[in-house]
Amino acid sequence: MRKSIIAVLLIALTPIACFPSCTSTTPDVIASEQAAAVNLDSITWSLNITGAEKTTYTREEAEAHELSKVIVSMYVAYENGPDGNGIAGTIKSFICEGIKMSEFLADIGAADASSLTFHGKDHEGKDVDVTIEGDDLQNDKVIVGWIMNKTEILPNFTESYVGIFCDSSVSSFDCCCSVTDIEIG
Repeated sequence: MRKSIIAVLLIALTPIACFPSCTSTTPDVIASEQAAAVNLDSITWSLNITGAEKTTYTREEAEAHELSKVIVSMYVAYENGPDGNGIAGTIKSFICEGIKMSEFLADIGAADASSLTFHGKDHEGKDVDVTIEGDDLQNDKVIVGWIMNKTEILPNFTESYVGIFCDSSVSSFDCCCSVTDIEIG
């Protein structure tokens, strides 16, 4: 009877013992990956600002407001196309959450700004400098965002996790995924 119990236990434990060798992932590797993972709760961000009363703006200040949501659509190009031939791309859409641009401008003491230029990276990681003027500064569909699809952080292109986005219904707006600095005019 005792040998039977031991045999059943060994049979039951064999898949567990083989699992790390099949996946090449051991418990210590899993633990280190989880510790290094960046998630929404662990990120902080701040923006450098020139031309306004405040010189920095943080996630904590932004979260004092009710978050707004916009549906963002971006054209994502593939350098050699998905099959390696030619240039191709696809439209990528996601829900982005953040605060309205008008609330951001009020917080930094620039509610009457005539322009805002943001510097950072686009969704392909290229440097961008984009200026927003006129009605777009007060448009409720323009947000300073950092949450994607309600649970994920925006992609980090080594600069920041915050971006400036507009609802896809406004077709002429250039979004930015990784804002580093903002100049108020």
